[in-house]
Amino acid sequence: MKLSTVVEARNLVLEGKGRVLLSHFHLELHAGLCTVVLGPKGSGKSILLKAMAGIYPVSAGELYIEGINLRENTYKAKQRVGYIPEEKLLDPAFSAMDNLYIFSRLHGITPRNTKDLIKQQLRVYQLEEMGNYDVSKLSECERERFLFIRSLVNDPRFILYDQPVDDTERDKQWARQFISRCKQEKRGVLVATDNLDFAQSIADYIIVLNDGKCIFEGEPKSLVSEHVGKEIVEFLIKPEDVDYYINKIKGRHSYQLIDNRLKIYVKAGQDSMSALQLAVSDDINLRKVNLRDVYDWSLTNKDKEYASN
Repeated sequence: MKLSTVVEARNLVLEGKGRVLLSHFHLELHAGLCTVVLGPKGSGKSILLKAMAGIYPVSAGELYIEGINLRENTYKAKQRVGYIPEEKLLDPAFSAMDNLYIFSRLHGITPRNTKDLIKQQLRVYQLEEMGNYDVSKLSECERERFLFIRSLVNDPRFILYDQPVDDTERDKQWARQFISRCKQEKRGVLVATDNLDFAQSIADYIIVLNDGKCIFEGEPKSLVSEHVGKEIVEFLIKPEDVDYYINKIKGRHSYQLIDNRLKIYVKAGQDSMSALQLAVSDDINLRKVNLRDVYDWSLTNKDKEYASN
């Protein structure tokens, strides 16, 4: 089944403070799917979402929101977007409920037309008793749940969700619930996060940025199998033994050394027992690979030529 494309970026370039923040970036976002952008601090995640929300200027390239060129018709394109910023803030001059109604007016929607939607969403996110609260009395997670509702008042086709609150498991449950509901309603979702475990639990598609460039992308399962394989033999080594082990492993397995822990990647068709026999240590672990392994490999791998075979 062909998925509906709601956002498309072509050769997107974002600049700031005399440097390139995002370089020749390509992207397609589809209705009903959650795409997650990962990367270290300063890699370009948040600035990408701000550009798509129409609040950061595009230096070059093209960015289309449901076929509308954002650079040529920013206001109209912004009407199709729901945005939850990294800073989970509401205007302290107004109650939480008034924040929602004021935002709807900014989109040209009267409170009467959003009343039923807001009332329903307040029930969904257990905020019915908090509508008249001073926003300074709300926790970060409570403010985020009001931002969930605010992002929906203009009935957008896709949601930009920057750095979900993930301090507790309950926070993450609220975020997962919001993303799941958006997908059920055929909205596309683009999430920027540093939390790899959370990303793996929500992502249909993953993009990894580093230094303003996309270093790889794909579906989570295919990224794991294509880049690092099926299993990992991981063990602690002494600094003086590094060259010895690298010479034993190189050409037989892809590998990675992080803080004196050596990872040997076992790909399809390779024998994990033979990889185990290469290790001599009191601290050896054989386990299944996960998204964190792919992420670490992409940012720090020193044997990329062999690992990409």
